Amino acid sequence: MAAAINAQAKPGDIIAFCPDQLGPAVARQIDHPSQYDMVTFPRRTPPQIVDWVDYADAVHAADPNAFAAAVFDKAASSGKHLWLVWEPMYQTYGVKCETIATDLLASATKAGGGGRNVVTSHMALYYEPMNLTEYATSGP
Repeated sequence: MAAAINAQAKPGDIIAFCPDQLGPAVARQIDHPSQYDMVTFPRRTPPQIVDWVDYADAVHAADPNAFAAAVFDKAASSGKHLWLVWEPMYQTYGVKCETIATDLLASATKAGGGGRNVVTSHMALYYEPMNLTEYATSGP
């Protein structure tokens, strides 16, 4: 994940994580992390530390549609790309991360941009598999 982000992301791009549990491992490996706006779902906090207090309640209460809209709008208003580090069917999350990925693709496509999978999860190869999807918030 971090190698792909380091090679392809541009300063000011937004990197979102769903679930937040993927954040610490990836954020530690990102070169110059301060040049990106990084945010996690469900609490919309930075990715360096997971807040475990009332965790299941926070996940249950979080709205994936609102999160997707907020991060997309932030990226679109600044003309930046949005990167989503995510994994489907994460324990206690149900389809919330998939909902975020789907909403982001729909928003990017509607805006004349789109999405592309940069890294695809592979459970047989990685201990903690995850996907990396890049969304362009407008057309070329």
